[in-house]
Amino acid sequence: MPSIKKESFGSLVQIWLKSTKVFAADFWQIGIIIIITSAISSLALYPISGYLQAVVKDPEALKEVKFLPVAVTLIVLILNQMLLSTAITFLVLFKSNNIFYDLERIIGFIRGKFIKLFLACFLKTILNGIGLALFIIPGFIVFTALSLVEFLILIEDRGIVESAYKSLKIVGPFFWPLFIFISLFYSTPMLFLKSVLYFAILALCTINMLIIYMKHRD
Repeated sequence: MPSIKKESFGSLVQIWLKSTKVFAADFWQIGIIIIITSAISSLALYPISGYLQAVVKDPEALKEVKFLPVAVTLIVLILNQMLLSTAITFLVLFKSNNIFYDLERIIGFIRGKFIKLFLACFLKTILNGIGLALFIIPGFIVFTALSLVEFLILIEDRGIVESAYKSLKIVGPFFWPLFIFISLFYSTPMLFLKSVLYFAILALCTINMLIIYMKHRD
């Protein structure tokens, strides 16, 4: 890998502004994706973050867990994360004029990567949730370190461990500016959980991290 240029907080803001332009340019397509992910999120039955916080405070709370609601909620969260990452990546990477006519290409794009992506998103969701339950900051550290994993799997077809390692290697030189940026900007969606606005901000965040990945990829 060539030398990775460090990003300052100011340059990360510039990348964010570029993300808003990408978002605006494909507003109708991204808007429909947002509505779909928002609708799917309504199937999430169990407050995972609240449950993790309860377990961290009192491990005995583990005995009260209801497996089925937790399993359904986790699957919904993971599939939603996969849907958003895959759709945004395909849209930006291939500049699709109508992503809904390109379903066959999207299936081809994710074929052979689905299981890896699912497991990666599962591990990321669990680690993120535990981190957020532990006074929030560890969650943002995990999010920052693994922020490029989905793109490395989707675009480069790398393994889960290799993607996690390379994600940290790419963001390492500017880890703390990115951490501060994520802490300030990416915490906003938490105020609007399950709403359309939540997924709009999440889509913008996804575009932002994709642009960072593309800027620093091999």
